[in-house]
Amino acid sequence: MRFALPALLVFAFPFGVMAEEKFASKEGKYTVSFPKAPLERSREVDSPTGKLKIFVAQVTLRPDFAIFVLYNDMPDSEVKRSTTKELLDKNREGIKGPTGKILEEKDLELGDDKIPGRFMLIESETGVAQVRAFVKGNRLYMLMVGTQKKEDAISAEAKKFLDSFEITK
Repeated sequence: MRFALPALLVFAFPFGVMAEEKFASKEGKYTVSFPKAPLERSREVDSPTGKLKIFVAQVTLRPDFAIFVLYNDMPDSEVKRSTTKELLDKNREGIKGPTGKILEEKDLELGDDKIPGRFMLIESETGVAQVRAFVKGNRLYMLMVGTQKKEDAISAEAKKFLDSFEITK
């Protein structure tokens, strides 16, 4: 799948009946249940606010199905001059790109701390992605389930993965 946000690169992930393997990112300060150990990598990308280093943990489940968590630290200047809603709006536009279509969107809160976020279901020429994005301080977290079919992106397995995400201290 390919989405407009440079960090989303081209990922291929298969899905099926998922066993759980709790993954903890000490550096990323999060936990999530992947069906197997994820491949971790990072990449620097250009953004309107300068270079960003984006960290990715991904699992390939089938050639047309991808699940992953991305995070990056936004520049202080961007966070200070933007509301959380504006940061999430910019994130949405980056993922959607010029040709993508928002099928569904709603605001979310994560955990007892009520960390602000957003749910998005996005269709592009290459597939469908369910995305949950959260902003805590300067950090943007994104969870994605990307596939060719909308029914896979909103499946019970996708929900289980997305619901397992927690931001740690």
